[in-house]
Amino acid sequence: MKLNLRNVFKSISMAEIVAIVVFIIYIVVPISTPAFLAPYVESPLGMIVIFCIIVSLFLFTHPVVAILYLLVAYLLLRRSAAQLAPIPQSAYVQFTPTLDEHAAEIKQEEHQKDYVHPLPAEQPLTLEEDIVNKMAPIGKSEMPVFTPVSFKPVSANMNGASPI
Repeated sequence: MKLNLRNVFKSISMAEIVAIVVFIIYIVVPISTPAFLAPYVESPLGMIVIFCIIVSLFLFTHPVVAILYLLVAYLLLRRSAAQLAPIPQSAYVQFTPTLDEHAAEIKQEEHQKDYVHPLPAEQPLTLEEDIVNKMAPIGKSEMPVFTPVSFKPVSANMNGASPI
């Protein structure tokens, strides 16, 4: 099936085209979030509002607008967290490594793979090992005593079949 771009552009309204252009400008140009607005974006209520906007865009607009806004929302949260640098960052920003940190981790892992570790030193016994050695010494217990009985168990050759 041939994709006709005219039909795609006819299905997008003028307001959606303006939103797409604004979203692309926000994505391409590194616009920082104003300092007075950053705490509101980072608050739980701000995140709920962003989430509601995402859901409503997916329900009521063209999917391209909604997908672009999803990227815009991510960038808005990242740029707002950068404004609040002295304040502890949110967990999703705090634990997301930068590209430089990620590259350094990969180099360190590769270096550790190439490094041959020497044999580990003799480790002292842990508390659990010490207790097990005292309470259940293997090979140091008394020999078992069997009591003679008058009956003998009867065992029929079942040849792998079930008795039922």
